[in-house]
Amino acid sequence: MNVQKILKRPFIKKLLEVGLVKALSIPLALAISVILARLLGANDFGPYSFAMALVPLLALPVSGGVTALLTREVAANKHVENWPLYKGVMLSAYQWVVLVSTVLVVVYLCLAMAGWIPSEEKWGLLPYVILLVPLVGLNAVRDGVFRGLKEPFWAILPSQILQPLIVLLGVVVLLYLDALDKENVLLSQAFALFILFLFSTVILKKKQPSSIERTQPFFKRKQWLSALLPFSIINIVSVLNANVGIVLLGVMGENESVAAMRVADKGAQLVNLPLVLIGLVMAPYVVAAWSNSDKAALQRLATKSSQGALLLSFPCALVFIFYGEELVNLVFGQEYGAISYAPLVILTIGQLFNVFFGQVGLFLSMTGHEKITLIGQAASLLINILLCIALIPVYGSVGAAIGVSVGLLVWNILLFLLLYKYLDVKSWVFGRM
Repeated sequence: MNVQKILKRPFIKKLLEVGLVKALSIPLALAISVILARLLGANDFGPYSFAMALVPLLALPVSGGVTALLTREVAANKHVENWPLYKGVMLSAYQWVVLVSTVLVVVYLCLAMAGWIPSEEKWGLLPYVILLVPLVGLNAVRDGVFRGLKEPFWAILPSQILQPLIVLLGVVVLLYLDALDKENVLLSQAFALFILFLFSTVILKKKQPSSIERTQPFFKRKQWLSALLPFSIINIVSVLNANVGIVLLGVMGENESVAAMRVADKGAQLVNLPLVLIGLVMAPYVVAAWSNSDKAALQRLATKSSQGALLLSFPCALVFIFYGEELVNLVFGQEYGAISYAPLVILTIGQLFNVFFGQVGLFLSMTGHEKITLIGQAASLLINILLCIALIPVYGSVGAAIGVSVGLLVWNILLFLLLYKYLDVKSWVFGRM
């Protein structure tokens, strides 16, 4: 009976739903990576990986900052049923995506006409990257709205299940047509994102009150833009920290090194998966606890989330550390095992530290301290970039992995200290209950 009561709790129920989606998404994402790595080969999989690393970087103004801002604003306005503001912030987000995407296209065309785009093969994929940016932004808006409505299941189902399924179907079709190449795979990604947006639009209409359709929006654009800037900068730094290794490898290293880093990163992200899952569910609960000035609830959320994440992450990390090369050889092929194992181990250790310190960034961002978060993130990014620049020419993908992992450690330590200073909350596994 106690187990049944626990499972019926909203937080636990939503966590299980999100966990199920993620559990199903892992073999899908892995299948796509394996198929592309094997069929394209390291020389073509490298440029494709470089292009896919550029997408979140160029999409930063229309994705991460918008998603975080919407999560907070939608959660706060839903809490008090202020539907005019709810509708206003959502419409403003769409307008922002269209505006920024248009500017990006214009900038690209100007650079191309001026002959300032590098001639290397990998930069030839840039038009496909530009195409993906507005589609990423539109889906980021939906993501933020669903999270703010406490619907994390619908926030991640499209991107985690539907998108890889559509891309996988596209790969099968391309194989049948004998047209499988990195350019057409990127087009498949664009088509998938378009379908996701249409799907999410239908679901959102069912999840929000029907009266919203007739509600006149109320706008606080100056206030939202003021909050968007730190959110965007935070996300810029975060995404750069996550992708700078692959991007710098693409610029400074060989295609083989990029492919190795991509494979290693895919594995290491599994170690961080429990922390990500919990964060997807927890954000609106953090907003609610902060709104009620309930520091005890904030501490409970912080401690239980970090402990639960570490409990789930540690066994996966041990497998990668001791059997990583064999797993990579088995899954991706003999071409990748030897070159990916060392960066996989280094990135795995970095992600373990990330899990150990818990939801440092989320707690600060969801409690109105997003500007403070920049201190830790900026320091982390600086160290990450400097180490990558220094180590990549000598150690290739291993150097990139060291830079990323050390950056993660710096980020977590600094934000942990700032979180304790401003909220009196210890986010790590040893936090107070």
